[in-house]
Amino acid sequence: MGDVGRIDDMTYIGHTLTGLAIGAAVLPGGLSRRRMLLGMAVFALLADVPDFPLRGWGHDRYDISHSIFVNGGIIAVVLLGLWILGKWKGLRVPLGVRVGGVCAWFSHMLLDSMYNHGLGIRIYWPVSSESLVLPVPWFSTLEYSPPPMNAHTARVFAIELACYLPLLLVVLIVRHGLILRARRKVRP
Repeated sequence: MGDVGRIDDMTYIGHTLTGLAIGAAVLPGGLSRRRMLLGMAVFALLADVPDFPLRGWGHDRYDISHSIFVNGGIIAVVLLGLWILGKWKGLRVPLGVRVGGVCAWFSHMLLDSMYNHGLGIRIYWPVSSESLVLPVPWFSTLEYSPPPMNAHTARVFAIELACYLPLLLVVLIVRHGLILRARRKVRP
């Protein structure tokens, strides 16, 4: 796909905010600010992997890039790599963080299935050509990438912010409350 192309997809806003919410929920407490920001950035990226603009991937091959089987295979390779790094270099990624990373990655397909273009996504490719269609009426798609800044684009952005930002805020508030509670218990 070139610089401008026809798409029928949600924006990066919803995917990124969902990835950030999952990251905020599973990243361990006590991380330095730098490590926390790095971890959050990784979770934001994981939630956007199926749309990465690579040849034969993303909107070039929506069936491949949004298949749970293809993504599951890639995730298995990534997890194997993390396990090897753990054995070789002592890199330890907690189980909750690994599970959260998988959830962030797979969240992409679930969210894309909810958009009202009615096409759904071929989530089961190559096993089946059936589509997962879970339309939510207020979720609209953008028709072109990059999108023109017009009323439709502003509405799509606003709806995604209104729907997904509260999820992130709730997770951050709960996390902050849990951290404060843990600190109070530690103090004599």
